Amino acid sequence: MRRVHEAVEESQEHLPPGSSHRDRIRAAVEAHLTTLLKLDDYTSANIRIFGQIPEDVRRRHIKLRDAYAELWRRILAKAQKSRALRSDIDLGLVRMLLMGALNWSVEWYQPGRTSIQTMADHMCLMLFSGIGIDEPARSSEDETIA
Repeated sequence: MRRVHEAVEESQEHLPPGSSHRDRIRAAVEAHLTTLLKLDDYTSANIRIFGQIPEDVRRRHIKLRDAYAELWRRILAKAQKSRALRSDIDLGLVRMLLMGALNWSVEWYQPGRTSIQTMADHMCLMLFSGIGIDEPARSSEDETIA
């Protein structure tokens, strides 16, 4: 967790001054994924088994997890305050949705199929633009199928 946290912090520090909040979130997503998927097997294992480890060990890691969550809270809150994110969404839910998606990538990521940079691009595209499109008006053909 410490390595992922440090990587995300560094991603924010290395951005040029005046970077957009979307660029900041994108850099954080890529840093998280890169550290998780390429650089650190221990972090991947930690994410997979955290709920199964003894309570006393879990308590020692909670401070690290809370500090990392706070980093993401700040990144997302600044984005929301600047109107890069909608004001009517719960940032806690956004953070948990994003962390769940990023962390679960250890289960399905296959090196060589796509790059981590492309994954970060697509995750941020979905985060900022959604996955749905405006539905066209239903045709009479659609009604007979239903």
